[in-house]
Amino acid sequence: MIIILAGIPGSGKTTVASVLKDFEEITFGDVMFEVAKEMGAVETRDDLRKDIPEEEYSKIQEETINKIAERIQNKDVIINTHLSIKHPYGYTEGLPDLALEKFKPTLMVIIETDPKGVIERRNTDKTRTRDEESELDLKEHQKINREFASKYSMKSGAKVIIIHNEQGKLEKAQEELKLIVDSSK
Repeated sequence: MIIILAGIPGSGKTTVASVLKDFEEITFGDVMFEVAKEMGAVETRDDLRKDIPEEEYSKIQEETINKIAERIQNKDVIINTHLSIKHPYGYTEGLPDLALEKFKPTLMVIIETDPKGVIERRNTDKTRTRDEESELDLKEHQKINREFASKYSMKSGAKVIIIHNEQGKLEKAQEELKLIVDSSK
């Protein structure tokens, strides 16, 4: 089973998914960073959202998809990614058609949370350099993720599930995810 796990940066998607012990987790952004660094396009992972021309970004994304597709065959895998990516030139799709064709996801799980919690988590995460965004910006991004998920679902046949990761209720979100995955096997 292939699960696409998505949410805006800081939504807690990795922490929520940590309950799925039988699944290998592949973080799309980590693989993409390796590819982009090999191509000399970036120095840090956070540069992926900023300094790459759109055409070059598409090439890096395609190579990343091919690398991940090789790794996921005949396995239970969570692909931790973003459904949409906010760039200075606008939002781009996180899962181009090629990714949907090669990954063949069963489920698309979107982790959503209160924007205040996202801002709080981002402010305490000193390992990343993220753009400052307002609560309104984060709400917009979550709305856009839902719109992209609808498109991806129509193209791939994957079911879309939205899990709310409420502040202080991690176990509830994890239980919901586990129940959904178990019932989809």
